[in-house]
Amino acid sequence: MKKGRVIVVVDTSVFIHDPECIKEIATENKKGATIIVVPRPVISELDGLKSHASKGFKAREASRAINSYIRNGKKGGHSIGTGVPVENTCFLVVDSKRVDFNHPEISLEKNNDSRIILTAMHWKELGEEKGFKVSVITNDGNFKIIAESCGLDAKMYEGVQKIYNELYSGIKDIVLPDGSESLFTKWHKDGGMDISAVPVEVGNLLANQCCVFSSAEKTFLAIYKGEEGFRRVNKPSKKPSLDGAILPKNIEQAFAYALCFDEDIDLVSLAGKAGTGKTLMAILAGYQQMKLGRFDHVLVYRAQVELGEKMGFLPGTLDEKIAPWKYPILDSLLAILGKEGKSEIKNLFEIGSISIEPINYIQGRTLRRSYVLIDEAQNMEPEDMKALITRAGNGTKMVLTGDVAQVRHPYLNSFSNGLTKVVQSLKEGKITGHVTLTKSERSRLAELAADLL
Repeated sequence: MKKGRVIVVVDTSVFIHDPECIKEIATENKKGATIIVVPRPVISELDGLKSHASKGFKAREASRAINSYIRNGKKGGHSIGTGVPVENTCFLVVDSKRVDFNHPEISLEKNNDSRIILTAMHWKELGEEKGFKVSVITNDGNFKIIAESCGLDAKMYEGVQKIYNELYSGIKDIVLPDGSESLFTKWHKDGGMDISAVPVEVGNLLANQCCVFSSAEKTFLAIYKGEEGFRRVNKPSKKPSLDGAILPKNIEQAFAYALCFDEDIDLVSLAGKAGTGKTLMAILAGYQQMKLGRFDHVLVYRAQVELGEKMGFLPGTLDEKIAPWKYPILDSLLAILGKEGKSEIKNLFEIGSISIEPINYIQGRTLRRSYVLIDEAQNMEPEDMKALITRAGNGTKMVLTGDVAQVRHPYLNSFSNGLTKVVQSLKEGKITGHVTLTKSERSRLAELAADLL
């Protein structure tokens, strides 16, 4: 078998996961001749899904991508039946040949999955004769099992996963030599320092990246502001506030709170496991800035994804329907204002200073001078996330919170959700900031469950 010669048969589930998968597969196999085969049933399934509420957008995008390759191929005299070029040595084929269900060795139900598998078996016979390694790519675990039972080399699609192998943490540790404590004192007094004042190489830093400078005895927290250098961040207090006020409890929370308060940053993303204080820090910063007059109101959008069995239709007005989604925000406000603040919380909702709204009716709106919290962002489609963020008008700040390990949306995972997409795509932006929180502060039990269950 000649090295680098591969045939890849693509299942429908891969296109729904990543409409640009053809380009990704071609890039992955660019060192040798590659034939990407799309069985005709895949095209039929994409057509059937184009009006689907959740999968429709990606089905249409996948069809557009395939049609784009076909149009470009025709300009060069190529046919999709025999192969149109994707890259230098990579060709795309849509196989419309009739499959034979009367296979002498296997028995398959007459459905599209079986047709795709039989098409792959046909290409395996053709390809192995000419020295090609043949595999089937899917994002469906059960399809993979059946394909392997039929003697095929079946793999789960990893294109998007490779991009998101490790979620950007937003924090960098910088160790200083012993004896640097005097620098910390000066930096604290000055409110920060220029990058030239740091006695060690800091490496490549992204705008608004959070930095923990440490020596043998002290630490100094700062956010990298590009040409300005490093801006000091107040360290978390080891003692509770005398008046019972909520304060950041650890370094990660201190950075999260600072980013949410930073007037240079228009979008903040806070990812992390349950109980790390993502929503609490976001609500705390938003409430305080609203009271200071920087924002006119705090708007909260949450993905309406239920845990467990669906409750079904909820009667009542729009406010009554979304009332169950208010409780996490009310919990945070009660933690901030205390029981004596219940009347103020009620008043804030009544006058619209704080509101919790469904994402369904946001298109066409422009949100001005608003502090917008998008909670449980891991349960939103990337397209919905884009629609929300592009609503931001002048004077608006967006804060996204979520746990990519707790995706409840039926068609998303830890890699394909809206929160991960935003973190990875916008991490180099000058008006964006991110922190991944890892230390749970909710309770010992919550931390144990988040780590081990």
